[in-house]
Amino acid sequence: MLPDDVMRRQKLLEDSAYDNALERYRHEAELFKSMNIGGNLGDRSLQAWAWDWYNLTVPELERVILETEKAEKSMIHRKNSECST
Repeated sequence: MLPDDVMRRQKLLEDSAYDNALERYRHEAELFKSMNIGGNLGDRSLQAWAWDWYNLTVPELERVILETEKAEKSMIHRKNSECST
């Protein structure tokens, strides 16, 4: 239960938010480390991380887009074939 004192309640909420953020940061750092992304995110710039992510993501996105386009064309072709009969 939160205390009746507004200042104490505010301090408690702020401390709780800080503790949760710190725990989340530690958890994410461990997760990145287990994924071999690096133990210290400060070693590289955000731009370097974003560039790596982009280079890994774009080919996969292109593959998914091409598969989706093929599936849509096939569906349209099949629908047109059904309508013409």
